[in-house]
Amino acid sequence: MADSQTETVTSGVPADKVTLDNTLPKGWDKEGTFVGRVMIPGVGPAIVRLEKNGTLTDITETYSTMSKLCAEADPAAAAWKAEGKSLGKLSDILAASPTDQRTGKTPHLLAPIDLQTVKAAGVTFAVSLVQRMVEEEAEKTGRPAKQIEEEIEAVIGGSLRELEPGTEKALKLLDHIKAPKKPDGVVIPQNMVEEIKDIVAGGVAGVASHGAKILEYLGLIAKGPDIDPKKQYGLGLSHHYPAVGLGKLAEIFTKADTLACVGHGSDSGYLAASNWNNPEPEVVVVTSPTGKIVGATLGNDINHRDIEGYSALLLGECKNQKGSCVVGPFIRLFDNSFSIKDVNTMDVELEIKGNDNFTLSGQKNSMSQISRSPEALTKQMYSEGKEYKDGAALFCGTMFVPKYRHGEEKFAHKEGDIVTIKTDKLGSLTSQMVHCPKVSQPEPGLSELMENLAERKLLSRGPEWGSKVAKHHGYSAGLSA
Repeated sequence: MADSQTETVTSGVPADKVTLDNTLPKGWDKEGTFVGRVMIPGVGPAIVRLEKNGTLTDITETYSTMSKLCAEADPAAAAWKAEGKSLGKLSDILAASPTDQRTGKTPHLLAPIDLQTVKAAGVTFAVSLVQRMVEEEAEKTGRPAKQIEEEIEAVIGGSLRELEPGTEKALKLLDHIKAPKKPDGVVIPQNMVEEIKDIVAGGVAGVASHGAKILEYLGLIAKGPDIDPKKQYGLGLSHHYPAVGLGKLAEIFTKADTLACVGHGSDSGYLAASNWNNPEPEVVVVTSPTGKIVGATLGNDINHRDIEGYSALLLGECKNQKGSCVVGPFIRLFDNSFSIKDVNTMDVELEIKGNDNFTLSGQKNSMSQISRSPEALTKQMYSEGKEYKDGAALFCGTMFVPKYRHGEEKFAHKEGDIVTIKTDKLGSLTSQMVHCPKVSQPEPGLSELMENLAERKLLSRGPEWGSKVAKHHGYSAGLSA
């Protein structure tokens, strides 16, 4: 049932979810380079570095945007080298970060990305592929989702987890998935049915005079369905999701507009009319303009499965809604303590606590089981014909989503749900679910950001600016305006 449109009392993200211990990973004060963004009341957004003593340093005068920092050859080294001024204790800023605690006096966290293009990859885990096939088949046939899932798992569940997408074996399996099912039971051709009707209509005499014909038809019926030995039979399922789960190209789509993500402690949004929706706990890799992965953070790729199940062509409608992209708490940049190897072995946990006493915990999204690695996804994202001048943030996909709530066949959020996504290397990301119109956008749009940075005199072009622009547009720096 869709969540009610009536006003629901929500209490915001609990204070214990925005403490240092419940936000940062263990050992943050000994190793790691953590950078993020905060909103300073009366000033504007700031790029910050987490110090080992638990304070935040504003490095905006050196790096006016996070995308600029991530474009450096060594962003971690650049972050530590940048001079700045202290903004005080992170614990105080965390306490002021829940939407209902923002007084306009204390800085609060924002999503750690800014100008980066926000992309997301889908169907990157075998388990996710099975779930998508189940959803589409259940919507199309009305059959119970559990029954369909059991059938698929019995045939291909185990083999899927071992397959590398795009290989000959994977493509053969794809053919098997989309090939029509072998006929079951007795199949009687329509012309036979019509002829039997005519014979029976003739009464006893008619039946007696056509005894040989009836015996012939009974023999065909006893023989069973007409199976074509030359025809390839399979599961007879839609191939849309298997095509991107097993084929050569991954599903990569735009998840959110620039500066539209919400951060740790914020309210996040879902559509009130949706009766099938869920969080998707994911690792988000952050890239430079050249396609180099420079760090990682956590993300919640909130999805409306009823819309997606209706048609895969409505992906933008089911994914890109106000407050439906949650990122944070910080970006952990690659350095000698953290690398892509750590990302590839992470276990990402999901926890949901609702006002209706619903609790979900203990489920893990194991990056070691991903079918398409973050490196492979990034390589496709930056393939020929694509360019991200301010870098990108890429959601890498999830292997599970919550299926049921209090015995209901389909999971759906309720207002006030507290969703936490966590991993031992990146910390925890928590938000409160509310209807999309109630989400308070935490920061201005792109044009307002540029105006704000210009007023703060943070948009200095630098001595090399003219030559860079000239080279990009193919003319001499001396002739540039």
